[in-house]
Amino acid sequence: MVKQFVFKTVALLLGLALAITLTEILLRIDGYQPWVYIRQDAKEPIMSEPDAVLGWKNKQGTYTVPPYHPAGQAIKITLLEKGRRSTGENSKANSEGEFVIVGDSFTHGAAISDSETYAWKLQKKFRFSKY
Repeated sequence: MVKQFVFKTVALLLGLALAITLTEILLRIDGYQPWVYIRQDAKEPIMSEPDAVLGWKNKQGTYTVPPYHPAGQAIKITLLEKGRRSTGENSKANSEGEFVIVGDSFTHGAAISDSETYAWKLQKKFRFSKY
């Protein structure tokens, strides 16, 4: 009884190892490559600074981030006072109203240029004041 249990367990483990190995070989033949951790590019600007209360905050300035893919384009990021992301070319004189957009990295527009953020597109469509 014990021998049969050990045999079945070893057979199961060997079968799983064989299945995983064959799957890996087939995926490599099909062109898939193993996952690689992408480190921060040394050419990427530092867009944050220490903050005593929050830990860190966005640093005011205009930044150009190199493309994340060889076929990509450089990313233009403009951070205003108090760490806010630029949302357009419109001035307060042309405003019809205003609202606040609060969110995470999607709202901030991480890894995309200013003009590609949805806040910029809302600004362009409705001509709210620039913030």
